Amino acid sequence: MNRPVILLGISLYNKKVQVDIKTGPTFNLVNMSEVCRSPKNEGTIQYWKGKWDARRCSFHEHEVNRILQEQMQLLNAKNNIQKICVPLCGKSLDMAWMIDQGYYVVGIDVARQAVEEFFTDRGLEWTETEATSMGRGCQLLQNTERNIRLYRGDINLFNSTVEGQFDFIWDRAAMIAINRNAVKSYACVMKSLLRPGGSMLIEALESVVYIEDDAAVFQPPPFNMHEEELKSLFEPECTVDFVEKEIQLLNGKSYSYMYYLITKTP
Repeated sequence: MNRPVILLGISLYNKKVQVDIKTGPTFNLVNMSEVCRSPKNEGTIQYWKGKWDARRCSFHEHEVNRILQEQMQLLNAKNNIQKICVPLCGKSLDMAWMIDQGYYVVGIDVARQAVEEFFTDRGLEWTETEATSMGRGCQLLQNTERNIRLYRGDINLFNSTVEGQFDFIWDRAAMIAINRNAVKSYACVMKSLLRPGGSMLIEALESVVYIEDDAAVFQPPPFNMHEEELKSLFEPECTVDFVEKEIQLLNGKSYSYMYYLITKTP
């Protein structure tokens, strides 16, 4: 009979450690690059549309992110933030908080259901037009009174010609949600969207701690993302600074998240 084990995602060496809670000292190492770097369907447009269609949205947060609020307060004391971009926005409560603070907010998501529900959940009316600047099959849903514009389409088709550049970008687990083959192009899009001196706050996954059977394997997304990888993607155009580490509990698993502030060189 399979015994329960504690599985630890060790971010530094990109390995998974299995610790048998009965025998204690036995360690089995699994190469995480084989688990978390798989170029399969995980994190693709079809994957996330399927999640929303099936109503499997446990990733949707039900409160405004604390670190986002704190960092925006600090950044506003130094730099006047007016225009914000939220990639892979879903129907995030963070955006509702932003427009309540008077910011101009632009979100992008592949799931039409998600962007529509942002409006319907708040009783907001919206107008819809074709987002031709992003290509065929993309739409723009907006409420001009509340300064909120949500694009339904592929984030990699979004660039500075669509909405110009932004003072601030909030990546709440977006980069760690997309397929690993799309990470470099995503980072290029983000760099093009940031104005000189602008900042991007990123929530990145460092490790996962959970209890499962021997046969169980952690199936991303979210994918691991480390400071070294962020620097390779954003430097030298931007600086990458560590902000804070936070432990989050979801579905019986403990996720260790790292927050980084990316600032584009003026």
